[in-house]
Amino acid sequence: MSWINSCKSAFYVISITAVLYILTCFFFGYLIDLQSENEPSSSLDSNLIRATYPNYRDEEYQFALKIFEEYDASKSEYKSFIGYRRQEFKGEAVNIDQFGFRRSLNHNLNDSIWFLGGSSMWGTGSDDARTIPSYFSKLTGENVLNLGESGFNSFQELLQLQILMSQGYYPKEVVFYDGVNDGYYFCNNDSEERLRHPYTSRWSNLQKDLRGEKEEPEIKSIVNTQAFRQKIVSFLLRPLRYFQSRELAQENRSKQVSITPLSSFKPEKYYLSCDDPKNASEAARITLSSWRFAALILKKYDIPVWFVLQPTATYNPERYSLDYIIDYQKQAIVNEKASYKGYYTALKKDFYSSCEMYDDCSQFIDFSQLFDELNEPLFIDTCHVSPKGNEIVTTVLQAYLRGEQ
Repeated sequence: MSWINSCKSAFYVISITAVLYILTCFFFGYLIDLQSENEPSSSLDSNLIRATYPNYRDEEYQFALKIFEEYDASKSEYKSFIGYRRQEFKGEAVNIDQFGFRRSLNHNLNDSIWFLGGSSMWGTGSDDARTIPSYFSKLTGENVLNLGESGFNSFQELLQLQILMSQGYYPKEVVFYDGVNDGYYFCNNDSEERLRHPYTSRWSNLQKDLRGEKEEPEIKSIVNTQAFRQKIVSFLLRPLRYFQSRELAQENRSKQVSITPLSSFKPEKYYLSCDDPKNASEAARITLSSWRFAALILKKYDIPVWFVLQPTATYNPERYSLDYIIDYQKQAIVNEKASYKGYYTALKKDFYSSCEMYDDCSQFIDFSQLFDELNEPLFIDTCHVSPKGNEIVTTVLQAYLRGEQ
């Protein structure tokens, strides 16, 4: 009977240990969520990692981390016509005004230089004082307005421009900073709708839910079972992943995040379609139409406008220092390279072949290869740059706009 008693004892020990661990997971999860409410933290994602990149070697680590944490902490809300914008937010590195616009040095809504674009213009990876609009204001002393927003494409920017002007606000000058989001969403082959933005799929799923569209019972059962299993595993591993992320972050204070060179990665997924010239030309047409409609609107008021093709790590990635970037971002760069090559090539070709007819050749500024000769860490992922990259962009941009280039 001794073996039965031993089994019982082992069972009791395992059961008690399991219960204690589950209670620990509940308590630990509560503490993380509580911390997220009081001091937003993105401990379980790549923010801890990106704050350790060599781009931020001269930064105080906690402030670098704060830049990324507050990027995630500022929530979005629905906005008519343009889809969404961030809500008002006050932080140490990121501040959003009541209209959903990120604050800059000499931030002013009316009679200022308006900067339109996606998250690169918004300033992912930088604090308020080191975004492109803030650097521009610092160089020139002029009032600026940062109208950038994560995921925005040129068509949303056109609508944002029209909305503000219809409300009685007018800019002194306008800068469109595009390429990355247009090249992603207008080239994405997972939808029949080419003209789209990041929230399109969310609205589609919401509509399906409201209409009561259901999956086949058997498929739904499988999906629900898999989702339930994933939730259980995620719940049980949450404490371990938290400390693993913290440990990795501390390790990377003194060494690079990844030692796998970019050249070792090969394309795995083809979710973008602009390696096909026909698709690239169609995507470029949408971008150019947005730009030129904006030019027509602004011409009536004699307001100058410039269209900047932004640099991205997915265009000529072999020219950049990218080996330090986390591996899944390097894989994305390799996956998207051919499509961005096609889209950027088509956009530049179509613009220059038509610019004389529209009398706007001087309004296009090609920054697609701006960083090609700079052998230093500037990118933090497939497209965003750290403050040094924004400073370089702004210095050259200011020279173009003020006739010094």
